[in-house]
Amino acid sequence: ELHTGEVLFQNDSLASLLARCVGIMGPFDPRLLARGRYSARFFTRGGLVYERDEDTGTLHVLQPKKTTLAARLGFGREGAARGGGGGGRGGPQRCGVRDDHAELAARA
Repeated sequence: ELHTGEVLFQNDSLASLLARCVGIMGPFDPRLLARGRYSARFFTRGGLVYERDEDTGTLHVLQPKKTTLAARLGFGREGAARGGGGGGRGGPQRCGVRDDHAELAARA
């Protein structure tokens, strides 16, 4: 980010930051999550990223958009084909939200 001036992990919350990381780098190692002190605040037992709506208390599983760092910086095939533009340089793209996930219901 310091070198390019581009924000690599757009986010609105810590959970959305973690979801963005998963979308770019793949899932976190389950052994790492098992050892993490605060993993349960952001990850289900199956490794999905979730967050709780502060107003309603509803739990939401975040579905990260699959991409690469190259695409985020405009160096992917799509960006090269358009002369280096595009490739994820637009505004922040929010993770989709899916409600009523059985694993979250068991956790609540």
